[in-house]
Amino acid sequence: MTSYLNAAEELRANPRQWEAYEAPGNCVILAGPGSGKTKVLTLKLARLLSEEVQAPRGMACVTYSTECGRELRRRLDKLGISEAPNLFVGTLHAFCLQHVLLPYGHVAGADLPEPVVVAGVKQQRRLFHEARKTLGMGEIRELQRMMEVFRRDNLDRDQWDLSDDVARLAREYERRLHDDGVVDFDAIIRGAVQLVEKNDWVCRCLTARFPILLVDEYQDLGLALHRLVLKLCLDGGIRLVAVGDPDQSIYGFTGAHPEHLESLSERKDVTAVRLTLNYRSGPEIVNAVKATLRTTTDFSATRSGGSVVAYPPCDGGIEGQAAHLVEKLLPNVLQRWQRGDVLVAFRSKNEGDPVEAALRRGGYDYVKIGSTGAYPKSPLTRFVEECAKWCSGGWEHGEPKLSRLARSWISLQRLVDPEEQRVERLRLVRFLFDHRGGDDPAATWLRDFESRVLGENDARTRLLSGSDVECLDELLESVRPGGSLAQFTVRNLAGQMGSPEHVNLVTLHSSKGTEFPVVVLVGADEGSFPWATVKPGSSQEAEDRRLFYVGVSRAMDELYILWSPRVPGDRSRQGPSRYLKEMHQRIKNSGV
Repeated sequence: MTSYLNAAEELRANPRQWEAYEAPGNCVILAGPGSGKTKVLTLKLARLLSEEVQAPRGMACVTYSTECGRELRRRLDKLGISEAPNLFVGTLHAFCLQHVLLPYGHVAGADLPEPVVVAGVKQQRRLFHEARKTLGMGEIRELQRMMEVFRRDNLDRDQWDLSDDVARLAREYERRLHDDGVVDFDAIIRGAVQLVEKNDWVCRCLTARFPILLVDEYQDLGLALHRLVLKLCLDGGIRLVAVGDPDQSIYGFTGAHPEHLESLSERKDVTAVRLTLNYRSGPEIVNAVKATLRTTTDFSATRSGGSVVAYPPCDGGIEGQAAHLVEKLLPNVLQRWQRGDVLVAFRSKNEGDPVEAALRRGGYDYVKIGSTGAYPKSPLTRFVEECAKWCSGGWEHGEPKLSRLARSWISLQRLVDPEEQRVERLRLVRFLFDHRGGDDPAATWLRDFESRVLGENDARTRLLSGSDVECLDELLESVRPGGSLAQFTVRNLAGQMGSPEHVNLVTLHSSKGTEFPVVVLVGADEGSFPWATVKPGSSQEAEDRRLFYVGVSRAMDELYILWSPRVPGDRSRQGPSRYLKEMHQRIKNSGV
């Protein structure tokens, strides 16, 4: 547990990192891209768990996504503390379900199904369309997304204005969830907020269990998290450590608002520390990153020269950009780098499909990472990827740790009986040891996983969410003959978070948290980035600018931004994006 002490000494060279590590009380760490925020967070977590929390009391670390949680656990593994039984690391909905609703919900009289079952995506979609039809609403574009954002921004149902169509739709949808005996993730989080706000004894129980709460990527977690923090931490006595960057808030369509983090950092009872050094990128790229924002940023590069920023025009619209990537750019880049060093990022399927087609014609192997792949990502499919990683060589150097895989499998099934836990661990471990080596077909490996790990004990019925089962079924379908991943091996499956042998493709939203030596941003065209319908000065334009900022800041050594001269009649290809033009002008004006 003390290995963190040596690692923490490295922070002394950066006064801001050391200040964040040492900060007492409530603390907000404002951390730009490449500033070492995950290192600071994990070392601070290790210190607090070792020095200030005595078991059985513990700490909770809430993350935006399972990928964020997986990266934190990987780093904690290296510090030797991931095995701590009094440490929770996971998503907000997992925390709300496991540590708020399940232990206290029924005791407090919350209106919850018994048992608590999370509706799958298909079931949610069916219930939404049934609600829409009941209210006589047509198939309005993005109506479901509008309803989801409404529910996340309006947590108090008794204050809904039912003269509003979206509010009426939300109420009818939630009635149908209730009648089906299920909840969805938004209902879990809102239920936890209401439980905490209306029951002081629940707050006291949580404070006794978790005297310290850490939150990663605070700007992405929305109003529900912010209200939980205000109640549990700033009113209830739990110590808060929050990390985030308002300039990287890109999930407004899920209800995220960067102003929550900004307001938190301005409170007198919170210490705010801003990390100002960028360890990721060369100076030319850092200058480009800073130039993408209208606000003044105070971070700087720690590396000296050698980085490349280029934004050549490509005739022929998005197909021309894809052709330029495959015929000119990649042959040049791959003289210096391996395929796995290259990330190709794009806004949407409109850009991604032509890129894929061009890569296939050019004979380039590629993988899709993040949520871009051929099957949806869920806690279960990510667990399967981790198992594939262990079988593909991870067992030789303990990444991921076998013990962590076993704990994850127990957690996914919510098993509490010690004998059932023992049987499940043994079943999983036997399967993994029998499949060491990554060259087996993924289809064969997954069939055996389904039979030996899932099927024999009907583990499917115990999984947390119907969505998990649906996502696994789509993965199984994709690797069968004729499926999009029919040629995948176990090693390919393990590489879905990035592969050394393949060019990596990702949407800009899913690129967050990644870094690659070479980044190619495809589709930087006015009318597409931002969309032609986005109004100047709107909140959507501001979020699109932050999305551009996120994409540019993924690059370590070389950054290429592809765009096309205006294509007559194509509203999505109207010359270089305003964000690219402004970036170019600021770099030019700065003289760098």
